[in-house]
Amino acid sequence: MAFIQTVAYSDSDAAIYVNNLKVALVRSITELVKTELYELKAIGETQPVSVTAGGKSFEVVLTREESNDAIIFPMLDEFTLRVKRTHSVVTYTKCRLKSVEIERRAGEPLLEKITLTAEGRKEV
Repeated sequence: MAFIQTVAYSDSDAAIYVNNLKVALVRSITELVKTELYELKAIGETQPVSVTAGGKSFEVVLTREESNDAIIFPMLDEFTLRVKRTHSVVTYTKCRLKSVEIERRAGEPLLEKITLTAEGRKEV
């Protein structure tokens, strides 16, 4: 059993950095937090008496216009992603690239949808 929480940011309220380099032309960022839930059963009981939360896993999806910045996601092995907002900074650690999808619509710039996994998350 799992609990999934989704949070979305846009470029207007967040600046995104990878290893202290600003990611250019980000349109949106979406965070998926998955928390494993475990049922606890008492001896002799058929129904669970409680539920406890286990480990969390994080998935971050960046959508950005194709850019010539210094960040080439497929070449990064393990990195840190920071999302700076006006009232907080969220840092994802031990990030790895999961996938890159390219999308083009008529009359619009080429878009990259970059999906990352992260082992840790800290908000200050």
